Amino acid sequence: MLTLNVLLLLSLTYALPPYFNSFPGIDFKKGYNDLLDKIEDDISDFLDSQKKKSGPAHCDGGHYYNDNTKQCEQCQPGYYSAGGYNVSCLPCPIGHFNDIPGAVQCQLCLAGHYSYFIGAEGCIPCKKGTYKSSSGPGNCTECPNKRTYTTMWTGATSSGDCVGPLAQIKDKVTGIVTHVHDNTRITWNHNIELFATSGDWVFRNPAAPNYFYQTVKLVQGMSSTSIWNLPTGWTILEPVMVNKFCYIDVEGHGKVFSGPHDRDHLGRKCKAPCRNPDNTPTGPYCEVKEITTGKYVNSTCGIPKCIWDVECSANNGEGYRGNVSTATTDTYFGGLNFECQKWDSNFPHPHIFHPTKENEKKYGIVGNNNNCRNPAPEAHTEPWCYTTSIWARAMSCNIKRCDESFDYFRKDDD
Repeated sequence: MLTLNVLLLLSLTYALPPYFNSFPGIDFKKGYNDLLDKIEDDISDFLDSQKKKSGPAHCDGGHYYNDNTKQCEQCQPGYYSAGGYNVSCLPCPIGHFNDIPGAVQCQLCLAGHYSYFIGAEGCIPCKKGTYKSSSGPGNCTECPNKRTYTTMWTGATSSGDCVGPLAQIKDKVTGIVTHVHDNTRITWNHNIELFATSGDWVFRNPAAPNYFYQTVKLVQGMSSTSIWNLPTGWTILEPVMVNKFCYIDVEGHGKVFSGPHDRDHLGRKCKAPCRNPDNTPTGPYCEVKEITTGKYVNSTCGIPKCIWDVECSANNGEGYRGNVSTATTDTYFGGLNFECQKWDSNFPHPHIFHPTKENEKKYGIVGNNNNCRNPAPEAHTEPWCYTTSIWARAMSCNIKRCDESFDYFRKDDD
C-alpha cells in the first residue's frame, strides 16, 4: 500500500497540476493536497517502523540509547558506558566507583577505601581499627587485636598504621618467639625472655593481681633480662593502656597522656609526639606542617578515649578517674550509700589527701572534687572516699572492676 501511495504521489506531483482548472466546478487541488498529506503520514510511519526494527542508535561513550525518548542520554553516577549500540549503562563493579554523570569507565577504590555493592558513587574509608593496603576490590583488614589496637584515622592503608602494645616472649631453648597484644598468663621461668616492643607492660602476681607493689614494670624497649625479682610460676602479663594508647577525657582531656603517637588524625607526621598541655577539649594534638603554606598548625591526633579507669576501676584503683561519688557499705551492713566528702574539705573527717599538684597527677584529686579515688594504694585495693556521715569515716566505692568484658577504649563507631 505504501509503495502504491508513493508512486501515486510521484505521478500526481508531475502530472495533475496542469489540469487543476480543466474541469469547472471540481476542486481537484484540495483533493490533491489531502492525498499528499495522507501519503506523507504513511511514509513517516514507515520510517519510524523501520527505525524500530533496526535497533538503537549509536551513542557516544558515557551515553546510552533511551528507547522511550529515542535519544542518547548520559549515564548516571555509579554507571558507565563505553559507547555504541547500548540501551543501558553498566553499574560500576564492586571495588570501583564513579561520581560524575556521563562516565566512560569506573575508577578503582583507592587503598584504605572499599565499596561492597555495585553502582557505587563513592568508596567508603576503612573505619578506625582497620586498614586496606591495595586499591580496587577487597575488604578492610582488622588490626592485630580488637581490644588493644586501633588506627588514629579512617582510611588507613597499612598494618603499620595500627597502634597498640606488643610484647615478645622468646623461649631461649627453642628460639620460638610469640607476639602478645593483650593480657596473657605465662609460666615464668628463666628460660623465657620478654621484650616490650611497643608500650609499657607489667607483670602481676595472680594471687594478688590488684596490688601494684606486687608487680614489676617492663618499660618499652626494656628486656626481662634486667628483672631479677620476678617469682617463678604463673604470671599475668598485661599492657599499660591508660594514657598510653588512649586518654582520659575527664582528666584535662588527656592532659597527662604520654603515649608514643606522632601522627595526626589524617596520618600526617607530627613535629613532636601528641600531647595536650593546655586542656584542649578535642584531646591530645600536635603540630603538623601544611603543604600549601609551609607553616606549622595544631591538629588533633585522633587518639581514642579510655573506658578503663573511667567506667570501671582497673587494678587497685589508683588510676581510677571516673565520676562515682558515693561509698557503699557491704550487704552485711545493709548496703547503705553515703555521699563522699570533698577532698579539699576536712569536715566531717580531717585527712591528709588534699588537692596538691602531686595528688592531682598521681591520684586525680583536684579542686572541690568528691569523686572516689585511691590515694593510699598500699592500704586499699579499690577506689574509696571519706563520707559525709560522721558515723562512717572512709569506705570503698561500689565500682565495677575492669576485666575482659570492658573494652580498653571507645571504638570509632561508639
